[in-house]
Amino acid sequence: MKNLFPQKYPVTCHTDNVTQGSTFIAIKGFGQKGTSYIEQAIKNGATKIVLDKTNEKIIKHKNITYLFVDNPRKALAELSSKALNNPAPKLKIIGITGTKGKTTTTYLIDHILKNCGYKTALLGTIKNKILDQEIQSKLTTPQSDFLHMFFNECVKQDINYVVMEVSAHALSLDRIHTIQFDAIGFTNLAPEHLDFYENMQNYFNAKCKIFDHIKKQGIIVINSDDEWCKKIASNLDLNNLTAFSQNKDFKIIQNNFKGLILNVLNSENIVTHNIFGEFNAYNIIMSFLICKKLKLPETKILNAIKTFNGVPGRMQKHILKNKALAFVDYAHNPSSFDAALKTLKNLNSNLIVVFGCGGNKDKTKRPIMGKIVSKYAKKIIITDDNPRYENKNQIIKDILKGIDSSQESVFCISDRSEAIKKAAELSNKNSIVAILGKGHENYYSVKGKTLYFDDFEEIKKY
Repeated sequence: MKNLFPQKYPVTCHTDNVTQGSTFIAIKGFGQKGTSYIEQAIKNGATKIVLDKTNEKIIKHKNITYLFVDNPRKALAELSSKALNNPAPKLKIIGITGTKGKTTTTYLIDHILKNCGYKTALLGTIKNKILDQEIQSKLTTPQSDFLHMFFNECVKQDINYVVMEVSAHALSLDRIHTIQFDAIGFTNLAPEHLDFYENMQNYFNAKCKIFDHIKKQGIIVINSDDEWCKKIASNLDLNNLTAFSQNKDFKIIQNNFKGLILNVLNSENIVTHNIFGEFNAYNIIMSFLICKKLKLPETKILNAIKTFNGVPGRMQKHILKNKALAFVDYAHNPSSFDAALKTLKNLNSNLIVVFGCGGNKDKTKRPIMGKIVSKYAKKIIITDDNPRYENKNQIIKDILKGIDSSQESVFCISDRSEAIKKAAELSNKNSIVAILGKGHENYYSVKGKTLYFDDFEEIKKY
């Protein structure tokens, strides 16, 4: 992936990005304290240090300016924007939030905008991109110092639209403080990140903070078939809100491996050739409505959707040598597991599923995901999925607690490469192999080491 993006920032919270004259913001993280890096920041050239007010008694260095603030994260956003002459307001920015569908929706909107002749940039889980220049993505929504550097590059390159995924963490941790959106999409809400938020209400409240960032005449589109999204429509006083639902606004008239055909109220049918599944129907409708509300020509929107090739690691298809179909998908929580496997089971009942659960993450969802896979799969292969610092055998044991006792074909193969090989061996021309959890990711994280691993590359061997 290209790395032409500037590595040194005028304002930053990371010492690697400090250069001579930088302002360093010492943020208290969840594992490390920013104050521990002040010495390194000064060594790298920082001349101003910004800290939380609780650190006013810190030992100060000569010739260094110290600023004490109530909220260093907000200060990071404000000072980053100011140092770069406030680039965000010079761009049209579209923000997509929700538990599932953010990546596909942002990719699709980006594709439509490009096909309508606009210069675009993309921020999200898989990659960050300005025109054809790609920058590696480490977070779904980056820290605000990166964001404003990114927006500044967009201004320099005359970008018209930035389409970005907005995570709950980004909203809770003020990463998008100072950013206002021209359009917002809220896809859905399902249990996720409950190790951080503790309960669904807290998670929902965090997501709803995005509406504080809509421009006065901004567009809001929500999926009102989702129970939590219904609360947005009924409880929040929002202007320019469009709430869509299946049967009222659209109907699925084709959903198979040949693609989707959607009948839309007061419009021509929407046709896709490369993506399928009910969950993708919602992503398509959201993208279609946002682009229509932005007053893009409907004919161009429909033509663009027809040529959309999908997203890496999102139901990414491979035909095995034995003619079995394999799909690699990023589904990594109960709701996305259910959506993906329900779609595949409806198209072929001979389903082989390879999956695991990440280490040092919400442990409560492991047996739930095991139970969901039991509901749909004929053959189950439980394997590793970034065990990080946890015992990988314990993770598998946690998953097994949810596997139905009547399930006969269950294999526990810790080595993910061997697990994928086993799935290929168990398959035949009438099978579907679903490899879930990592999708586009090309790494394997264990005991502090990051090793190269790509599910799609592995299944393509067979």
